[in-house]
Amino acid sequence: MIRKSGLILTTAAMLLASGTCAAAQVQWYTAVSENSENSVLNYTVYDSSDRAAVESISSCPNDDASEWNVSGVKYEGINYVGSSAGGIRTNITAYIESGDRLRISFDYRSPGYESFVYDVTPVIEVKSADGTISGRYEFAAAPQSDVWTSYTSGESEPIEFGGGDSVSLSLMNERGFWHMKDLVIERYGEEKKTPFISDLEIGGAAEGGILTDGEVNISGSTGVPCTLYTAFYNNGRLLSVQGQDADGDFELSAQSSGADTMKLLAWNGMTPETGEITVNSDGSGNYKQETSTMKEKYRDSFLIGNIFNSYNLSGEDRDILLKHFNVITGENNMKPEILAPAKNYYNWTEADAMVDFAEENGLDVIGHTLVWHKQTPAWFTEGTAEEVWQNMETYIKTVVGHYKGRVKGWDVVNEAIRDNIDQMPPSWSYYIRKESDTSGTPWFRALKDADYIYRAFLFAHEADPDAELYYNDYNLDMPYKREAAALLVEHINNKYKEEYDTDENLIDAIGMQSHYNLETNVDEVRKSIDRFREIGVKVNITELDICINRVDDNGEGADSGSYVFNASDEMKQAVKYAELMTVYEDNADIIDRVTFWGYSDGKSWRSAQYPLMFNADLTPKKAFYAIMEPENYR
Repeated sequence: MIRKSGLILTTAAMLLASGTCAAAQVQWYTAVSENSENSVLNYTVYDSSDRAAVESISSCPNDDASEWNVSGVKYEGINYVGSSAGGIRTNITAYIESGDRLRISFDYRSPGYESFVYDVTPVIEVKSADGTISGRYEFAAAPQSDVWTSYTSGESEPIEFGGGDSVSLSLMNERGFWHMKDLVIERYGEEKKTPFISDLEIGGAAEGGILTDGEVNISGSTGVPCTLYTAFYNNGRLLSVQGQDADGDFELSAQSSGADTMKLLAWNGMTPETGEITVNSDGSGNYKQETSTMKEKYRDSFLIGNIFNSYNLSGEDRDILLKHFNVITGENNMKPEILAPAKNYYNWTEADAMVDFAEENGLDVIGHTLVWHKQTPAWFTEGTAEEVWQNMETYIKTVVGHYKGRVKGWDVVNEAIRDNIDQMPPSWSYYIRKESDTSGTPWFRALKDADYIYRAFLFAHEADPDAELYYNDYNLDMPYKREAAALLVEHINNKYKEEYDTDENLIDAIGMQSHYNLETNVDEVRKSIDRFREIGVKVNITELDICINRVDDNGEGADSGSYVFNASDEMKQAVKYAELMTVYEDNADIIDRVTFWGYSDGKSWRSAQYPLMFNADLTPKKAFYAIMEPENYR
């Protein structure tokens, strides 16, 4: 994967050109066009600069449920003749830039109502990643004839959207009758540059994105004829420029001759066709070779997991999840407030969709979480102690039973140990959450029995004896809380072995949430893993992220609103990820899973602290490469 900078005319580029490159033209470009012929709709999708058709398709949709894709443009309910109240809804995100304007034209009539003219309202909607509408643009379209009315809209307002947003154009009318043809969608803006060097590999003296002295080898493929230029610099001074014509697959070699910087550009005539690709001697350039995926990198060590949300069912978020991860945990969709918002009522929709998705794509599923003091409706702990015991047993056995055989393991009890432990705990129950309003749990307040934790694990085991069971908590790298967790889990396993005369553990693994920051002491993480090894359980890394600046347990911090992400902190974060992954690999014999709590900074619960391995636009950060190559970042 190549992370590309914007188009930059470098010194090398200017030396190689015999004139000045003209500014990009700002004009109308066709994005999508459709025409009808013999009752067949023919669609053509352009590359958004009118250079060439990307793909064409013919179809004859005559029912409300028609749905198909053309190069990523999804059409829903387009009816040549039909009555879809939704009309046409077209995802156009890939074909416009923020700030572009749109206009559309088409021929339209209402079948059976030719004597009436129904105004059609073109609407542009911008939706954020969570599905909320963040922008809406309307513009009028005026009818110009009778039965077949030709509509041409005015220009939209400039459309503003950002990374993770989606932009759709809708055509609707008040009656929902449709008979339309000859749709054209146009955008007004600068010609979009689409990188066309694919399968790029840079090796030799620039292996791994670090430039050394010697021969650099570059290969890849171009979509159109161009000239590739390789320029070498030392301390900002141009040493040499080497060029080669390319059309299709290419291989080239160039001598770095002691340079500290190499820049690669592709030009078609007077036009730069790619962003500038830079390799520096200190590894800080904007080229990195993605040699593998995270799940492939660690396939012989442990599973690599991430959270799941509904947006992972499609698009880039689906692709990145399936590419890099092999186990998923629902971020919220299996928490009690979602599954059982009211007593004797269960809502399986979101969780079932996740488990179905996992089975269709070969992913394991972790259930998260059954018993917790947060995101749990009040009805769970209302009534007499006996009623609360019954609520717990019924809920756990219903949920675990519903997914029996389909879920790898469950975070049965979450965060039962309180914060601010100020001394070595003398017993397993000394620091569990009890009555306190600030750190307590409604489960203990209702039951007055610390063994509610033990019984929760028993109920889960009875419902699915083959599912793994985990105790999950945060700050387990802290010495006193580490010890409290070890004593708690050891107590439960010993009690189970004694009561049921078995050598098997009831709790299979301790889940270390691992919400860390740049100040986290990795040696303490290692000590915690060693301590949990002593009590004979596995370890799961369950919610890993590394915040750039210190935050509290709710993901907020005093400086979170003013912090500006910078290269120095990005490197510190990468080093911390590398140190942790090294510790995890050293203990792969007892670590079954490393789950990151997200992958994109833009969708993280701690987005203001830039905690993950991909930027909001899903380009990789140094953290990604540190996870992939920890030996180069320690």
